[in-house]
Parts: sequence; C-alpha cells; structure tokens
Amino acid sequence: MKFTQELESNNRQYGSLPFWSWNDKLEPERLRSQIRDMHELGMNGFFMHARSGLETEYLSEEWYDAIKICIDEAEKYGNGIGGVPIIEETQWKHISEFLEDICKRVQENAREELLTKIEKRANEYY
Repeated sequence: MKFTQELESNNRQYGSLPFWSWNDKLEPERLRSQIRDMHELGMNGFFMHARSGLETEYLSEEWYDAIKICIDEAEKYGNGIGGVPIIEETQWKHISEFLEDICKRVQENAREELLTKIEKRANEYY
C-alpha cells in the first residue's frame, strides 16, 4: 500500500500523539473518558503534560494513581503513552524567579561597573 493510501485509510500508525494538558483536578472517570475520546478521534496515544492550574498535587500518590489509570485505559485501545514529563509547566515559575534574580545581580554589577568607569574618567579630566 502506498504511503498516501495508508494515510487516507486512517492507519493508526500515522495518528496524532498530542500533549494532553493536565490543568485541573485529575478525576479517574474523566481521564478514562478523555482517553476514549482521543482513541475515537484516531489518536495513537498521548503525552501526559502537567500545566499551571493542576489541582492534583504534583507527584503525589493521587498523581501516580492517575497515571496508572491512564496507562490501564490506554492499553484497552492499544494506545501508547508518549511519556510523562517530570519537569512540568508549573515549575517555570520557580525557574523564572531564579533567572530574574540573576538578571538583577547582573544589572547591579553592570551599574556599579559603569559608575566606576564614569568616576575614573571624570577623575582623569578634572
């Protein structure tokens, strides 16, 4: 079968593998329902992707239970799990605070260095 024919026949080998944004309370039946919906839409699996707004505590027992539920449900349809990112979007807040602190330090050092150069030049001319 030609590649284009395989695509047109909705061969599951070429289906989507979306990032599934988790930004709410992870409820078992809702997770199962969403996996069924993805399967019916021809998606081959998914990446479970925690985002800002996640109400289930990240990496808690409830979090891991949700992952197990998703794996079990996906296996019913022969779907794969693309992966479970360990660093999720909610961590960016901490990273951005860290980077902001570095930027402030660089700015302070640059300002001090600039003032020192200005003072040195001024002393040379006056």
